[in-house]
Order: sequence, then C-alpha cells, then structure tokens
Amino acid sequence: MIDILDKTDCTGCGACAGVCGKSCIDLLPDDDGFLYPVIDQARCVSCHLCEKACPVINYPGKVNAEKTFSAYANDSSIRRTSSSGGVFYLLAEHILRNHGVVFGAAFNPNLIVEHTCITEIRDLPKLQMSKYVQSRSHDVYLSVKQYLAKERPVLFTGTPCQIAGLKGYLKKDYDHLYTQDIICHGVPSPLLWESHKQYIKNSMGITLTNVEFRNKTKGWRNYDINYIDRQKSHLISHDDDDYMKIYFSKICLRPSCYRCAFKGENRASDLTLGDFWGVEKVMPEMDDNKGTSIVFCNTEKGMDLFSEISDKLTCKEVSYEEAVASNPMALKSVSESFRKDRFYRILKKRSYQKTVHRFLKQQARMKKSVALKNDYIIVKNEKGALFAVLWKIVHRHKYLA
Repeated sequence: MIDILDKTDCTGCGACAGVCGKSCIDLLPDDDGFLYPVIDQARCVSCHLCEKACPVINYPGKVNAEKTFSAYANDSSIRRTSSSGGVFYLLAEHILRNHGVVFGAAFNPNLIVEHTCITEIRDLPKLQMSKYVQSRSHDVYLSVKQYLAKERPVLFTGTPCQIAGLKGYLKKDYDHLYTQDIICHGVPSPLLWESHKQYIKNSMGITLTNVEFRNKTKGWRNYDINYIDRQKSHLISHDDDDYMKIYFSKICLRPSCYRCAFKGENRASDLTLGDFWGVEKVMPEMDDNKGTSIVFCNTEKGMDLFSEISDKLTCKEVSYEEAVASNPMALKSVSESFRKDRFYRILKKRSYQKTVHRFLKQQARMKKSVALKNDYIIVKNEKGALFAVLWKIVHRHKYLA
C-alpha cells in the first residue's frame, strides 16, 4: 500500500485513490491543508494497485519537445479572456467541435477549485484563466476513462503532476486522449486560499462570487486580480495583492513542488502551455502586451493537435533554448524557503492578515540584506552575513561575502 514517508514524494494527484478497487483510500487535508492519501487498512487487501498507479514511484518517462512555438489567437476576444495567448481555448474548442470532452480546473459555486468536465463550447470560460490553488483532480479520472471507452476525444488539462497521475491511473495510452499541462510555478494550499477568500470578504465587505487571477484590462504584464461581487469588479494589481505576493514568495507551496519530478523533459503531456515571458527579447514582433503563449509540442500527437488550430493562430517557431531562457520554471523547481513550515504554523494560530503581512515585511527586509543567485548567497550588509550563515546551516548552501 501507499506509505508517504516524505511529503515531498506525494503530489496529491490522487491516482492511488482513483485506482483503488476497494475504495479504501481517501485524500484528506493535512494540517497545512494539502491533500494526502489516507488508507483504511482494515479494508485494504494489499493488491498494490495504488503503488503501481503512483507517478512518483513509477516514473512516466521522458519526452523531447518535437517543436516549440510562440503563439496567440487571432480572435482578440479569445485572447482578452485568456491568461496568455488563448491557445488553450482553441485546442479545447477543436476537441468540443469534434464530439469530444474537455477536463480542466474550474471554480465550483463555493470558489473551491476542482477538476470538471465540459461538453459545450459555451462552458469553456469556466476552464479559462489560471487558478493559483491546487485543484482536486482525481475525482474525474473515472469519468475520463468512461469517455475514452466510448471512443470520444478527450482533452485533459492540468499541472504536470496531474497529467502524470491520470496516466498512472489509466495504465495505457489512448489514441483519442490528448493531454496538456502548464509551466507550473507550484501550488499553494487550499487552506491558504480559503483564508484569503474570507479576508477579502471581510476587508472589502463584498459577497465574492468569482475571481479572475489574470485580468488583462491593463495589459498582459500589468495584470490585476479581479474579485467579483455578482457583476461588480474589484481590481487589485498583482503587485499589491497579498495572496499573489505570498504565492510568488515561495513560502506557501506544496512540499513536492520544491522537488518537482515532472519538469523539463520529465513530462507525461502531449502539449505544454505557458506565458512566453521574454518574448520581447526573442521575437518582439510577437509582443503587444496582450498575451503571448509558449507552446511545447512534446509528442507527435500533440504536434498534430496543434496543427489543427494553426489557421486560427499567429505563431512562429522558436528554439527550445530561447523559449526557456526567461521561463526557468519550465526546467526546474522553485527554491524552497526555510520559512515555509513556520508560515503555515503561524497561519493556524493568527489571523490571515497578520500572518501574511508579517512574512511579507520579513521578506522585504531580507531582500535588503542578501540576494540569491545560482544557489549562492550574496551578502549586502552585516545582517546579510548573519542570515547567510543561518541559511548555510539549514540548506547547506554556499555563500559569497
């Protein structure tokens, strides 16, 4: 049976729970709100199906990107309502027009992120836009398998570990299954998101009915978080939003995200999509600050699907090296913050606002003292020297005075 000795070895994909024939595995939140498998040992028959489905135990193998493209939708309305260039919308639309189904992350009525299935183009907006919280995906694995058994085309989208989890659950490839993952920074805890939602409701005095994490009214790079109260928008710059600042501070992510096994060539997906940050340096003619996607066609199947929508795109081929130059998260995990465990420990004792503001202030002070570059700590002042010594003890980093 699955036995999680080190939490960095579990992505929460839920393949183990989905494949269990005795339904004796459930994914339950730990103290930090991250989902982990809990086994009813009285009902377990030691069939080991859970271990065979686990993508961390059974590595999915490597892929080499067939081709890489810079792309955006020709339809400005699609592009405007997409996080980057609108490529996902066109892929999903193609599948749906061919009697297929699309699975992806969506907000439920309580603004909890979970994977869902759509069969109509009019429902595509539910799956558009980034959701910066871990989605519960394993509940739909059986549905994916049932649609595949009916030989309907399926597009399954998610984080790299969720794609690997689905593949581990299915245990076989299907000609009409298409998988698309993302360039992933990592996933914060659903507990953190719940705390932030409550903070927004209380501080703004609104009834939160929807959230757009990537509202591009002011541009692709200058995106806002749009907190929606029925039909009324409340825009906050991503540079000023507490949740986004904590997210990018690296102290709130799932333990496995700091050692992601599915970066670079270690992907199970047919296609990888992301923001083409740095496009202005590589091909400025593809940059108008309205959103440009980077597309990695990892398999021949992925290349074929992308070709089906190419007439609806403005796209240019780009080298793999140029594509990843300003997109390091495509290749490596974020560095782990030694403050992560303390952050969640304090969050459970104090208010969300006090905890977040305390850690953001600490981070600002540290940035004045030290800088990190290629795993070296560059000391700026005496406080930085002390911090460097402590960091070396904790992380065994090298440091430069």
